[in-house]
Amino acid sequence: MKKAILYGVLMLTGCATFGQMDEGLNALKGKDKSVAFEALGYPTQEQQFDDTKVYTWANKTNGVAMYSTPQTTFGTVGNTSFYGTTTETGYVPVEYACKIQIATDMKGTIKNYNYDGNMGGCEGYIRRLNNYFKK
Repeated sequence: MKKAILYGVLMLTGCATFGQMDEGLNALKGKDKSVAFEALGYPTQEQQFDDTKVYTWANKTNGVAMYSTPQTTFGTVGNTSFYGTTTETGYVPVEYACKIQIATDMKGTIKNYNYDGNMGGCEGYIRRLNNYFKK
């Protein structure tokens, strides 16, 4: 069942990958924070730690993922046995979430980044980074 859900999520996300997320965020290193704002939009949070500012982008949505599993049916009609395969479709609740943090020095130069989440939550950020750097 988990494989079916993962497959469904992958089908929905197209060809965005976490490798592309790393490439895009890594390309921001050494640039001014305004470049991150242009690529990702404005952050949802800003924090100060000594001489480091951390900007956070975060989203979380709930959805429903469809999964299909094959079912085999056996039976008899009169004296004749039969069997057949059908597909059962089910739905499970899922949470799509992503959190990106970008650290800058006091001048606003991007020093480092990290992120956490799943493809359903991070795909929008990945696409924004891809689109920004393809300009």
